[in-house]
Amino acid sequence: MTDNVDKNKTVKHARQYWKRVDNPTPWFPGAALPLLVLIGLFLLGATWVAADIENDVSGAVAARLERAGVSNTLVKAAGQSVLLKADRWEATEVALHTIARSTLCETWLGRFECTTDVTVDLQSPAPSDPLSEQTQRFTVSTERGGVVLVGDVPDRNEHDRILHKAEGRFAAVRNCMTIGGVDPTGTFPVGADAAIESVTHLLQGQASWSQGLLSVRGTAVPEDVARVKDVFGGIDEDARGDISVLSVAPPRDCNQQFRELLADNRIHFKTASAILETRSQALLEDLAALARSCPGELTVEGHTDNSGDADMNKLLSFERASSVRGALGALGVDLNRVTAVGFGEERPVAENTTLDGRAQNRRIEIVVRQTTP
Repeated sequence: MTDNVDKNKTVKHARQYWKRVDNPTPWFPGAALPLLVLIGLFLLGATWVAADIENDVSGAVAARLERAGVSNTLVKAAGQSVLLKADRWEATEVALHTIARSTLCETWLGRFECTTDVTVDLQSPAPSDPLSEQTQRFTVSTERGGVVLVGDVPDRNEHDRILHKAEGRFAAVRNCMTIGGVDPTGTFPVGADAAIESVTHLLQGQASWSQGLLSVRGTAVPEDVARVKDVFGGIDEDARGDISVLSVAPPRDCNQQFRELLADNRIHFKTASAILETRSQALLEDLAALARSCPGELTVEGHTDNSGDADMNKLLSFERASSVRGALGALGVDLNRVTAVGFGEERPVAENTTLDGRAQNRRIEIVVRQTTP
């Protein structure tokens, strides 16, 4: 009896433990197919597609530089980043950067800016003979609001003389001259003066004195083309290099060309703002090219329809005109000769009672006025 009680008092609890055993699923090659496809697409983009993009970008930038008259420039693209290497006698950093950044490429979505980053490397060619006049090359180039002087001048006195002369002829002078080299023939002062005098008659371009020769290229109004040729013909015949000065249209014809450009095309802004839309870039490039070739002062006029508050419309029209002015400046137009004006709804060209009429009234106009000497 006692044994039975003891047995009853003794309670044994049995615990059960479950052990999870993962049986590995056999690997099936098809599971790697999506990964292989992604790797293939990446390799395709890294080889053919990326190479095509770089070729398109470098080709478009090189073509635009050529159209702008900038030669001997190496264009190297890495994706949409571009490196420009150029002779510092041929162009300024600002000009090269502006041309490259505003270049457009054709894509399946339309025309867009090719470059996202531009690096400019201006280099001075080493002279083959340190005693030759290659060390005495001097260039005067037009730049926004004035000119830039680049060259190796014989001494400090000549440096100061040239700088003083240029500052007396141009509104703004950027001095990139260095002192060094030799002038065995003593003709450098004559060449430098002729280069400065030639550029005073150019709307855009440059004049250089190199190896005893004067070369001039650019644009000018017809009467100033004759003046440049007079300067060119006033030096010794043996000192005349190349001259290429394009005669451009007088203001009256320019106004007609501006009207025609803006009649067939429209500058687009984001709704109720002065932010330019990318699709207007091609038109802005055409307007800038015309503005650079036209003499006189330019006025960018902004206009709106009569929707909303009149004062706000006038402010918006001014801000839009200012945006266009800034875009023209970024494309190489001298902003000292460009003014922005906003007229709001004051000068409609159509009835504001229809959608089409209001669209016509929301516009930008550019007017050229001849400056009085």
